[in-house]
Parts: sequence; C-alpha cells; structure tokens
Amino acid sequence: APTALSPAERLAGLRPVSSAMLEKPAPGDWLQWGRAYDGQNFSPLKHIDRANVKDLAPAWRAPLELGLSMPSPLVHDGVMFLHTAPDVVLALDATTGQQLWRHAYKPANGSSMKMGLGLGGGRVFAPTSDLHVIALDAHTGEQAWDHKIELSQPATNRSVFNLRSAPLVVGNKVIQGVTASAGPGGGFIVALDIETGKELWRFHT
Repeated sequence: APTALSPAERLAGLRPVSSAMLEKPAPGDWLQWGRAYDGQNFSPLKHIDRANVKDLAPAWRAPLELGLSMPSPLVHDGVMFLHTAPDVVLALDATTGQQLWRHAYKPANGSSMKMGLGLGGGRVFAPTSDLHVIALDAHTGEQAWDHKIELSQPATNRSVFNLRSAPLVVGNKVIQGVTASAGPGGGFIVALDIETGKELWRFHT
C-alpha cells in the first residue's frame, strides 16, 4: 500500500485549479458539479467496470451532521471538498477520510438545501443559507471574501430566495444562480469577480 501522507503533505500537493483544468479535468479529479462543463457526471476512469463493481467495499466513512443539503463532493489532487449542513465546508483526505480543515459559516437564518461547491485558483466557493457567496483558501479554509447578494426590486423578502446550485467558475468569474419559488421578479443569476467577490453582472431568468 502507498505510504499515507500527513495532512500538511496532502495540502502541500494541492495545486491551484486553472481554467485549463476546468476545461479538461484530470481523470482522477472531480472539479465541479457534474464533473465537467458538459455536466454529464461521467468519469473516464476504467478501474471499475461491470465485472468487478460487485467487489466494491467501504474504504472509510466520515460522520456528517443531518441536514437538507444534497452536495456533490469535489476532488482535486487527493483532497475532497464537501459542503454539508448546516453551512459547513470540509476538506478531507480523499484516501483516508481524515479531516484537513473545517470552515463553519453562521447564517442569519436556518440552513437551506444546497448542491455543492465551486473550485477556482486556490479557492473554494460556497453559497450560504442567507444569500451570501463566500471564498475560502483551499489550503487552510480561511475566508478570503464574503459577498452578500442583494435583491432586485420589487423583491424585499430574502427568505423566499435560495442559493441551491453549486457555483460555476468560468475564467475570472464565479457564477451563482438564485432560485425564487415565490419571489417577486423571479430568480436570477449573478457573476462575481473571482478575486474580490464584487458583483460584475446579473441576469434575470
């Protein structure tokens, strides 16, 4: 068996996620919701096939807090990033399940259902239950910026809007969808500057 890496060694090998990586992910990586921009959720790895899939067995397990979220884990350079309830981002060693860091965001309201995270550069991007998008340092979990998404008129009640989709990183932008089951004006999409979190544009759907 390969020698296990220490948390520091595992994080030291974590490279920034480039646009080229997002365009063509390495076979062993899962860098965004749906894996690639085509959203097909298809892995090109060949080690597991119809003949041996019956032999799969648990390698490790990590207890998570019960909640509404249905996140897709992201994996890059052997590090798994997971968005879990209530508003917690975890970095785990994907080979052992060992926690590398944990960032707990405290929303102004109860936890909402979320689908996952975004990766870009050396950062992890997470939507929150109170309509913020936060950027975390991928090596430490420390917060780099926090952007509060403002509502467009005539909407005033933030509780009828949600951030469910995982952020989509494209070039220098973090794109986040805002759902609205009963919000005046309906849902919309915002693009945030990847370095600062400043809103660059929004599109009403």
